[in-house]
Amino acid sequence: MSELSNEALRTHERLTNDFIYFAKHCLRIRNKAGEIVPFELNPAQLYIHNEIEKQKRETGKVRVLIPKARQEGVSTYVSGRFYHKNNRLSNKVTFILSHQSKTTDNLFAMASRFHEECPEAVKPGILVDNSRQLIFENKSEYAVGTAGSADVGRGFTTHYLHLSEAAFFEKTDEIDTGILQSVSDEDGTEIIVESTGNGIGNWFYQ
Repeated sequence: MSELSNEALRTHERLTNDFIYFAKHCLRIRNKAGEIVPFELNPAQLYIHNEIEKQKRETGKVRVLIPKARQEGVSTYVSGRFYHKNNRLSNKVTFILSHQSKTTDNLFAMASRFHEECPEAVKPGILVDNSRQLIFENKSEYAVGTAGSADVGRGFTTHYLHLSEAAFFEKTDEIDTGILQSVSDEDGTEIIVESTGNGIGNWFYQ
């Protein structure tokens, strides 16, 4: 019994501390053939993951800007990374902001699928489940929004922030004083901004 307990403890620690392991064993994604399959990181995702983890080790936090090509799975990686944190840690808030409602819906559907397909043994219960928000029994929260509101992000604290397709955001004058200010400078916080290109002069380019 003692050996089983020790093995269970090691598994728990690995699920918490090793996102690649957690993704492979607990997360499922829809592949390009439309099949629901385990989330095994592709080379682009693995490169991004290693760079992010390196920065986190060196600085204690994550502040990353990712200019991306299409179909590399960057948004999928960030969504999975932040769902993992909400799943394993208590009292954490993830907020994902995208450039249009269709993308917002797709990102939230991905998070919902992560939760639905997650093994029962490692899946927290749900307190709130609606079209824009998941709140787990561990009091962690996963929420999404669409860029365009000057007040988005005001009035709440975020631990993990994902800005998706940021080069296409509207009303970006308020991003720096709104949503970015919702993330403190504490260790463990993460901001990941990613986008395909949209010319020069926009907020993401600057």
